[in-house]
This record gives sequence, C-alpha cells and structure tokens, in this order.
Amino acid sequence: METNELEQLRSQMTVLQQKLDRQRIVNEQVVRRAVNSKMLWIKSMIWVEMILLPFILFLIGLFYTKNYIPMGWAIYLAVIAIADILFDYRINQVGKPDFIQGNQKEVCERLLQMKRARMRQVMVEIPLLTVWLVWLVFYVIEGSSHSSVTPSFWLGIAGCIWGIIVGAVFAVAVFRKMQRTNDEMIRQLRELQEE
Repeated sequence: METNELEQLRSQMTVLQQKLDRQRIVNEQVVRRAVNSKMLWIKSMIWVEMILLPFILFLIGLFYTKNYIPMGWAIYLAVIAIADILFDYRINQVGKPDFIQGNQKEVCERLLQMKRARMRQVMVEIPLLTVWLVWLVFYVIEGSSHSSVTPSFWLGIAGCIWGIIVGAVFAVAVFRKMQRTNDEMIRQLRELQEE
C-alpha cells in the first residue's frame, strides 16, 4: 500500500510541477506582451515626430519667407529638427521579435542603452538650443534697434517665444514619460527574471 501511495504522490508532484512550469511560461508571455505594448507607445511618438516633420519644416520656411527669421535660423532649426527625429528613430528602434522572443537579460540591457542614449541626446541638444536662444536674443536686440521695426517682426518674435515654451514643455514631458516607460519595462523584466 505504501508504494502505491508513494507513486500517487510522485505523479501528483509531476502534475503540479508541469502546472507550475506552464504558469511561469504564461506569466513570461504576459510580461513580454506588456513590455511590447509599452514599446509601441514610444514607437508611436517617433512616428508622430516623423509625420509632423514636414509641417515643422513648412513653418520654418514660412517664417523665413515672411522675414520673421533670418536664413541662418531657418537652416539651423531645420537641421536640428531633422537630426533630432533621426536620432530618436535610431535610439528607439527595436523589433517586436526582440521583446517577444529575446533573452530577458539582453532586452533589459537594450532598454538601459536606450535610456542612456536618450540622455546623451538631450545633453547634446541642450547646448545646441542654448546657442539658438542666445542667437534669438541678439536678433531681437539688433532688430529692435532699427527704426523700421514692423509689427510682423514682433509677431515673429512672439511666435518664437511661444514655440519655445510649448516645445520645451512638450519635449520634457515626452522625454520623462519615455524614461519612465523604460524604467517600468526594465522593472517588469527583472521581476520576471527573479521568479
């Protein structure tokens, strides 16, 4: 009788172990899908930037043709806008198979690299935009000293200031959300590794 009970216990342990293995696989798949869906948010922001780029370039060209901004500004802003979007695309480019099928440790490392690369990008962009702001101040001082200052000059300056404020607030919000999203994805993957 004892061997029969022992065999039953073994078979029940085997069934329990199989159920636990299946549950772990299901949990891993759920976390991987959640990580992938969060990455889709970041990718969608990059696509929004790419879709808005022609509009941004059109506005820069319009401001130049209306004599609101000098040609140097127009070129400088266009180059920065294009470079920013290209770097965003390059930094955040990760294929779906990497998140669904990739090694968790490698995926975590890739997410950490993305965070660092975004931070480096910001550290490069801040000085470039600071140069542009200093250039704006000199342009306003020089332009306001002329006797032929028109209302369109002040309209252009007001548009630039408004664009700077709105753009800065939006950029900081998106940057922080992207970094938080990466942190959350890394946390979920690490929790899964600990199981």
